[in-house]
Amino acid sequence: KVDAPLTKPTHTQKKALVNPSYGKEAISHFELLSTKNNVSLLKCSLETGRTHQIRAHLAYLSHPVIGDYLYGDRNTKFKLGQCLSAYRIEFIHPVTKNRIISYAPIDNYFKDALKYFYR
Repeated sequence: KVDAPLTKPTHTQKKALVNPSYGKEAISHFELLSTKNNVSLLKCSLETGRTHQIRAHLAYLSHPVIGDYLYGDRNTKFKLGQCLSAYRIEFIHPVTKNRIISYAPIDNYFKDALKYFYR
């Protein structure tokens, strides 16, 4: 569990930063699913929904997301973006108050990263 308040990115400061004085509450849960070749596969669950929350919290722990140039990973193999994939998103609709759950298949970019690091 990471309970570390985050600032919001701005035009000049592109990153969300952990800041106990000025940040807003941000709580992330990380579950280690596997590790191989110095890379870990995590299941991430959020209690809050801050901008860049997963990326900022993992960088704060010195474990940036693969392919995340902004938050610290300069891996040349995966330079098209972060290796993040949301398979399930759940939230309460702000107007209807109904629970919304949406599922998505893992994209090819993420699958390629898994094949590359877990060979």
